[in-house]
Amino acid sequence: MTNHDPIETSLERLSEAVSLRAEEKAAGRERLVAFMEQGRKPVPSPYAWLFGPGVRVAAGMLLVVVIGGGGIVSAAEGSRPGDTLYVVKLKVTEPARTALILDKEKRTKFKVERADKRLKEFAVAAAAENPDPETTALIAESLADSIKDVSDEVATLTATGDAGEALATNAGLQSLLEAHSEVLDAIEEKNPSASEDVAAISVSVDSGIAATENVERSLVDALEPALTSDEPVAERAVEAEVSIAELLQQIETESAAIDVADRENIAQRLGEINEIVAEAWELREAGDRKGAYLLYTEANQRLSELKTRVEADRDLGIGVADEESL
Repeated sequence: MTNHDPIETSLERLSEAVSLRAEEKAAGRERLVAFMEQGRKPVPSPYAWLFGPGVRVAAGMLLVVVIGGGGIVSAAEGSRPGDTLYVVKLKVTEPARTALILDKEKRTKFKVERADKRLKEFAVAAAAENPDPETTALIAESLADSIKDVSDEVATLTATGDAGEALATNAGLQSLLEAHSEVLDAIEEKNPSASEDVAAISVSVDSGIAATENVERSLVDALEPALTSDEPVAERAVEAEVSIAELLQQIETESAAIDVADRENIAQRLGEINEIVAEAWELREAGDRKGAYLLYTEANQRLSELKTRVEADRDLGIGVADEESL
């Protein structure tokens, strides 16, 4: 296996809790009411896109939260299934943050992360006990919305000629859902009493996998004309290298909590992924951009799936990182 230096990445925080004094909150309410009572026709502006329905609703939701107390935002972000503020996170703060992300790649990434977060939250709850039906329904709804949002982003990317990014996004969602499908099966085996809850979540997962498979072939067919330069291939190559380095460091850091046999299985899978990356590099050097892109995408898919399994095995102890599962 090729050694990789640890790579640190920094993620931009999309929102911060805001604290206002009582008089500032009152002033905010007065301005909001005054604006609502004006009833004036908006003046066309080159910045009109900032006040589109999604952004306006998101800003309104955040304003309500801020006026009510900035601490609600941070408290809701840390809430878990069954907590009072969990519905606020799913219905208010996360949708608002999504709408306020203007960069399309960052927005798409956040939507994929939302789906991943929902599945991880459900897994923790279902592995230990039976989530109440309302919570399961809430998670299923949020998950279905996130999957649809990502699928819509894939369609938009395809329509605008960015088949490479569309394929990478679709593949990322597919690998994430496939890994979590295995986790859900393991949870049901560990806690049979949660089978109904698992089935409710699996409906969204299975339909999401089917949707990604349905568009995969058309995306592959449209890929070659979209690769007019080496830049998209280079981006996928860097993504694979970074993911391998991060997973290696994670395994090293958490080695005490990972079974020896599981570590060997994980190392073997990483070795196989390294071979795919090496083959992709050879194709890239030979000028086969499409072949290299597809292999780098496969490597990233496998890395995403492996990472999901490792984390689930660590957090839930449900044996999804053993040799049979991998």
